Amino acid sequence: MAETKLSTHSNEALFLRDKNLVEDVMGKMSFTDAMFYHIMGIAPSAGQRAILDAVLVTLMEHGFTPSAIAARMTYLSAPEAMQSAVAAGLLSVASQFIGTMENVAKILEEIANDPNGQNAACQRIVQQHLDSGNHMPRLWASPSSP
Repeated sequence: MAETKLSTHSNEALFLRDKNLVEDVMGKMSFTDAMFYHIMGIAPSAGQRAILDAVLVTLMEHGFTPSAIAARMTYLSAPEAMQSAVAAGLLSVASQFIGTMENVAKILEEIANDPNGQNAACQRIVQQHLDSGNHMPRLWASPSSP
């Protein structure tokens, strides 16, 4: 039997950590629950599941982001130069798409560490963005919402 910390197998069964893949996981755990269990070794709480589901749904479709469009258009122009399409997509990663998670994390840290409290921090941060005309960073973007 080959073994790792994440999985094992025998001639009769495959195991996700200590759970039989066929008997304990398939049809009994959602993809999100199984993925969390596989990575963390514990079942997710309701809150952890909700956050992970939201992130997975957000990451599922990047078809209309500038980086995906740039990569797609470059590939259509020169399918023989795949590296150019990959480079075009990577060069389009910036503060409004894909890179937004880092900006969201900075704001959340600022809110959590504000000595005046979370409500005051939120009001201040929103006002700063309104005053500057900058968009609030988020995990999604749509043409109709600033």
